[in-house]
Amino acid sequence: MNSERFKRANERANPQHKAFVSKNLDVIEQVLHLLDQKGWTQKTLAQKLGKSESEISKWLSGLHNFTFQTIVKLEQVLGSPILVTPIKHRQTVVKEVQSKLVDELIKLVSSSFQLRNQVLTHREVTLQHWCHASPVFSKTTLNRRIVRKKSEELKNLEYSPTAA
Repeated sequence: MNSERFKRANERANPQHKAFVSKNLDVIEQVLHLLDQKGWTQKTLAQKLGKSESEISKWLSGLHNFTFQTIVKLEQVLGSPILVTPIKHRQTVVKEVQSKLVDELIKLVSSSFQLRNQVLTHREVTLQHWCHASPVFSKTTLNRRIVRKKSEELKNLEYSPTAA
């Protein structure tokens, strides 16, 4: 019986009132979420705002008509936005994605330079080893021999059109 009454009342309810209640509950849900994140109670929030606990309780019960001034005060005390427009949200997401991409690019470039330095260090150690092993040759001579050897190896490879 009660559910039938509720259904009829809900059908007759003004769509504007429904939208108002929905938005109001969204604001309350966000405030409660931020309180939970900070580990604050309604009492703590009341103290920070200079309000009574009963007033904050009324605000968060769904019976309060929030003004923009009230919402801005809440945002300032909680240190986080409560209402965010779609454009502002999109801008925030884009900034976050750009920041992550730049961080990843920096990591890649950094690791590339580290790898290059490791290769150069290994090459230098190898050349030093060869210089010590055969002091007759200079580094320049060794470099020329390495280049010649690589060129000969490449010439000896047979080109096969089917393999390409």
